[in-house]
This record gives sequence, C-alpha cells and structure tokens, in this order.
Amino acid sequence: MKFDFPELIKNLPEANIPFKGVKGWISQSDDHQVVFMELDAIGKVAEHKHGAQWELGD
Repeated sequence: MKFDFPELIKNLPEANIPFKGVKGWISQSDDHQVVFMELDAIGKVAEHKHGAQWELGD
C-alpha cells in the first residue's frame, strides 16, 4: 500500500531533486527546514552521510 501525503504537505513548494522516482516538499523558515520525501523503489543508494532524519513508512 502506498502512503500519500495530505494536501497540506503537497501544497508546499516542491524540492528540485534530480533523481527519477524521488519527490520532496519543503517547509522552511529562519529556524527550520523540513523536507517530506516520497521515493519509489529505485534500487540501491550509494553510501553517504547526512544529519539526523526521521522516517515514516509501512
């Protein structure tokens, strides 16, 4: 079953992500930036590092 973000999220500005099957919507201000990501099953992602993140999924 695919998770669909509510319109509240999908009405945010869409992130410019240059990967097929990847979408993101951005909420940001002076003190935060949150990206709500939607990823199709696209195979393996190369090893990488980034800050803390949370995941919602089934």
